[in-house]
Amino acid sequence: MKLYALLLAAGTLGALAGCNKDNSPIDNPSGVTTTPNADGNHTAGQYIDDTAITTKVKAGLTGDSAVKSSDISVTTNQGVVTLSGTVDTSDQKSAAAKDAGAVAGVKDVTNTLTTR
Repeated sequence: MKLYALLLAAGTLGALAGCNKDNSPIDNPSGVTTTPNADGNHTAGQYIDDTAITTKVKAGLTGDSAVKSSDISVTTNQGVVTLSGTVDTSDQKSAAAKDAGAVAGVKDVTNTLTTR
């Protein structure tokens, strides 16, 4: 039921995001950044896909005891996941990228995590 509510909210926000006619990325509170397609519009499907990917990556990071995910930010743009923030070790950085890449729909992972 929570997933349905999340997808419904994402779809509504995605439809509203399509109203933006400039070519700048659109940021939203869910951590998803989308870039307009060639005609300057976002599709609701694209927005929902990116939102779902971001949610699944965050869940995967939270469920991995090898990763301290509280200091990791996740954004998704057209299937490309960007990880940013700080982790304690290079092993945690690698594990976070591996977790993100294992999520269905992820086309690529940009890992900008830094170690303390």
